[in-house]
Amino acid sequence: MITKRCPPNGLARAAWFLREAAEYEEVGNLERASYCRTVAAGIEDRELHSRPLCALMGSPG
Repeated sequence: MITKRCPPNGLARAAWFLREAAEYEEVGNLERASYCRTVAAGIEDRELHSRPLCALMGSPG
């Protein structure tokens, strides 16, 4: 899959992992797709909770 280089960090990296997950799912590699989604979720949590307003609001889950 990996058609383009992964961005170094931030929400752009999370979005890249989500695109990769969709591509892996299309070809039937569900284990790799799940891994990519998990990594993306971790990046989003870290990025969003490092911002003061998002940290104060907490996470909905």
